Amino acid sequence: MWKNYLKVSFRNLQKRKLYTGINLLGLTIAVVSFLAICLYIHHEWSYDTMYSDYHRIYKMNQEFKSDGESQLVSTTPSSLVPSILEEIPEAETGTLIFDISIFSTVMVDAGEGNQEESAFAFVDENFYRVFDFKMVSGNPLQAFSEPNQVVLTKSTAERYFGNANAAQGQALKIDNQDYVITGVMEDFPSNSHIDFDF
Repeated sequence: MWKNYLKVSFRNLQKRKLYTGINLLGLTIAVVSFLAICLYIHHEWSYDTMYSDYHRIYKMNQEFKSDGESQLVSTTPSSLVPSILEEIPEAETGTLIFDISIFSTVMVDAGEGNQEESAFAFVDENFYRVFDFKMVSGNPLQAFSEPNQVVLTKSTAERYFGNANAAQGQALKIDNQDYVITGVMEDFPSNSHIDFDF
């Protein structure tokens, strides 16, 4: 019985080739669109889930109200994290991230002249205690134990020093201030809100 239905269906499809082509094209476009939308939604839902304890990490935002309109920004006073750690016993640790690129670029010199860089952030010593990014070289818990230490992403280390391992221990002059490279980490994934080269 099913063989008969299939034979009749294929005969009808062969008789009306233009109609069949239009239907197949429409079905193909619909399936490809559905898959693309599913991939996009999956990518959006996966933001910041690469950390082992992502469900325990919270990002602080600040709301500004002016003329009846409100704006939510991810900038908070630097004293907020120490205050939270002091006053809320459930808070285990916290870290500060200051994205300098929202104000200006920095000049980086690895011995071959200045290059302008925009993906630069200052962080405190707790950064790798909160975010467990994979390190190519260096100890993440010692990466910011002293002032004027910097960690590069793998692609940035390759751009400046040829490979990631050669960057470890090298000096960089950033805005005329000397920094020592204490680590090289994997590049930030595309589904991370944090994305810096330095």
